[in-house]
Amino acid sequence: GGSDPTDETSVPSTTSKTFNLSVGLNAITLPFEGTLITTAEELEQAITDCTAVARWDAASQAFETHTIGSGDGFSLAVGEVYFVTVGAASDLVLEGILPTSLQFDLITTLATDFNAISMPYDMPEIDTAEELGNEIDGCQVVSRWDAESQSYQSHVVGFPTVNNFAVTPGDAYFVSVSEDVAWP
Repeated sequence: GGSDPTDETSVPSTTSKTFNLSVGLNAITLPFEGTLITTAEELEQAITDCTAVARWDAASQAFETHTIGSGDGFSLAVGEVYFVTVGAASDLVLEGILPTSLQFDLITTLATDFNAISMPYDMPEIDTAEELGNEIDGCQVVSRWDAESQSYQSHVVGFPTVNNFAVTPGDAYFVSVSEDVAWP
């Protein structure tokens, strides 16, 4: 008997993303499944001259930092944002499979209302901070970390001509929301 062409199972294709890391603090994401990087320590070891990995904890509105060599550190999750400190410029190339679904539970707190997100790959129609902010219920501000200037750049949603920077799938952003919301 022959094979039935309608019985083929599709194998997800591998894709890659290159993060160009600058000296100092850099914002990156873990955009794919199957990268084989599962802990903060493994991420540090994958990056040239990396001294620390941090993640944003929206509930406490503070960073949680792992210092290299101090155990495995926290577990990494697909879609999460990480901040890496490096002593030398280098490229980090991550390869894997795009997740079939990605959801961020965005929250408000008594302090500030910032949440770290990565831009999903399945939303190519979103090109700017204004468009990203308009996609998220209750979003007031979209920010990104600029590694070259070592500072945040922020866009206030509703002012499309003011600091409306380009957004890229797989990149890291902070969003401030006025209500708890699951996105996308």
